[in-house]
Amino acid sequence: MASTAQRIMDYINNNGIKQRFIAKEIGMKFSTLNSKLNGKSKLTAEDIEHICWALGKSPSDFIKPRPPEGGGQNN
Repeated sequence: MASTAQRIMDYINNNGIKQRFIAKEIGMKFSTLNSKLNGKSKLTAEDIEHICWALGKSPSDFIKPRPPEGGGQNN
């Protein structure tokens, strides 16, 4: 399953959006944004919120819930 960062990267790449544009819109260094989207540093919930704002998207477009460990069955 693709990570949230990977889903955001796929959206950016598929829509011809530049990371530099997003970084400028959210007030983040390009190198920091790139590192977060490439999994080299932690992508926080706040980062996702800001990136989604710049993209005009909802965080729920990129965050997919995971089932609980054990398949969600009560033991």
